[in-house]
Amino acid sequence: MLTIDFTLPTPPKGQSWNKKLAMSQFHSGKITERILGYILAATEFQYIRVIWAAEGDLANGKITEAEFNNIDKTAKLKWLGE
Repeated sequence: MLTIDFTLPTPPKGQSWNKKLAMSQFHSGKITERILGYILAATEFQYIRVIWAAEGDLANGKITEAEFNNIDKTAKLKWLGE
């Protein structure tokens, strides 16, 4: 049986994976294109999970639209590495 390892490498010391860091590591030859894809997928999925939860909270009246927009902005900046 074929097994594929989707484990992400440890990011550089003191950093968390995000799109900007992953692209930098890829372009400097420190990670492969396959690993880049895994990191990009994982970081985008983390963003999506935050947004789904916030959308639910907004729909249920637990947060305001302004709070949702702030959550979205913060999560997007974290995902993209801005």
